[in-house]
Amino acid sequence: MVILMRDPTWERDLAHHVIEADTSSEDASMVRLDSWCTEEGETIDGVFTFTEYAVPLAARIAQHYGLPHIAPPVARLCRDKFAMRKALASSGVQQPRYGLAKNSERAVAVAEDIGFPVVVKPIIGAASVYVRRVDTVDELREHFSSLQALSWVALAADPLCTRLRAEYEEAMLIEEYIEGNELSYEAIAVEGTVHPLTIHRKPLPMTGPYFPEYYYRTPAELPEALETQVHQAVTAAISALGINMGATHSEVRVNEQGVFVVEVGARVGGMSVYQSVKAVTGVDMISSVSTLAMGEYPDLSVKDTGTWAGFCYFFPARAGTVARIDGMQEAQRLKGVTEIDVYCREGDVVAVPPVAKQGIGHAFFTASSSHELDRTYHALQDCIAVVIQGG
Repeated sequence: MVILMRDPTWERDLAHHVIEADTSSEDASMVRLDSWCTEEGETIDGVFTFTEYAVPLAARIAQHYGLPHIAPPVARLCRDKFAMRKALASSGVQQPRYGLAKNSERAVAVAEDIGFPVVVKPIIGAASVYVRRVDTVDELREHFSSLQALSWVALAADPLCTRLRAEYEEAMLIEEYIEGNELSYEAIAVEGTVHPLTIHRKPLPMTGPYFPEYYYRTPAELPEALETQVHQAVTAAISALGINMGATHSEVRVNEQGVFVVEVGARVGGMSVYQSVKAVTGVDMISSVSTLAMGEYPDLSVKDTGTWAGFCYFFPARAGTVARIDGMQEAQRLKGVTEIDVYCREGDVVAVPPVAKQGIGHAFFTASSSHELDRTYHALQDCIAVVIQGG
């Protein structure tokens, strides 16, 4: 296996070769990969990515070498949130109402047309970074310009940033805020057929103003009729975007008006999604995606393992310099916890949403019931404490 990436560290232990490249540039990455193949006398037999920003690059590499993958235009469509919205609208997929705004006054006009509250978000990005709910005109005027400026600067290393920043003139998306439960839907498409794997529930209220993903659990324990509606909505969205192969990670909101598609990613979901899918269904998404990339058919038979699985992030109470991290040993002893890690160390400077790209640590855990899973989640949150200097 070969990994193409920028500034590798621990990733070197995971592959036979690591090719260092400026992955903020698709052109530079292609040149580097071609050079490596020539120098080493190697050929590329399949390509896939688990990273949101690299989806278009993976598609371009696959096209270049004649390998199975979604087409480059589809990959770009799945990253450009405004283009995605238009594609879903053209196919009649129920989704939040939306508009573009290049400045705060236009944002106010769009928001008033949609109706408050609204969500302000970048056109590219992931993990709800620089995404914020605003409830009033005054709040929108207060936060729009800073979210706009910070997000486009922070996303500068994204391969699509330069082009989309110019194309949209640094605009931001303004979207209807959808009340209701948020779910994520994990599936793999093979030759245009969507194979559902599992649905994650996000049990904690995700009402804003920011939307960090604290806790996922699966099975979602949805009524059969609602599960069918979610499947139909997501399948329609995947079809509308042209995703005919590979993993998909979709987020929806559900309320009495139905299922609203928030976003669709052409990749395996982040955090520990692949672990929870495997624990609950027996399907290994990483193995399945790599099998597809080689032009072969994976076994996507879902089994009822009788296991509940969950994962969560840890967040500091506020931004600042880490004084110490408490509770790791106690958390490691909790029943069902199979993986736990904190990424920061004493003296590190940590951020909080909407700036933080992720939490400062995570845990993965399993249980024999949803209630037991929830107890483990709350016990973990009670154990782990990131103490900030001066706090």
